[in-house]
Amino acid sequence: MEKIKQIKISIAFLLILSINKAFPQKNNKCDFYFEKGNISINVGPSKLSNERILLAIDSYTKAIICDKKFWQAYRNRGKLLILLKKYKLALDDFNKAIKIVGQNSYPDLLLKRSTILYELGEYQRALIDLNQAISLMGNPSYAYLLKAKVNWKLGKNDEACRDLKKALKDNPQYIDEVRFIKCATQ
Repeated sequence: MEKIKQIKISIAFLLILSINKAFPQKNNKCDFYFEKGNISINVGPSKLSNERILLAIDSYTKAIICDKKFWQAYRNRGKLLILLKKYKLALDDFNKAIKIVGQNSYPDLLLKRSTILYELGEYQRALIDLNQAISLMGNPSYAYLLKAKVNWKLGKNDEACRDLKKALKDNPQYIDEVRFIKCATQ
């Protein structure tokens, strides 16, 4: 009798499991696509091929179709679009992610969007994001580095040098990234 009860419980469990697989919940399906995208690119830099990037972009796109407010999928897809130098598409994704989470929630989104704006030559808009990110970050040295580059491009050499000094204060290794900025006291 006990054995029959265990068999019935096992059958019920398998039935529930198969129903869940046949009709996945929306969030599980979205998470599945998101994780599939992450797995596609979770390799060393030398193995990150365009094919893997495109597979991941496709997976993130499916996660977004599944859940229009999946800001992490927009963020990850945007990062990959940057690698492909598709800056306008990447900007769209970061704009959507920031709209979903809010301007003050994740300064790394603002930093990444500022790098896209920099690549697009939209330096004033990049400065707005960088100033916002700096106000939100505990250690804004990287944001100051990016801000130094933007100010240098805008011909604001004194401001660029001030920002560079702030960036180098906590991270002297950043000097290798901005050798083109010539300041009196480097």
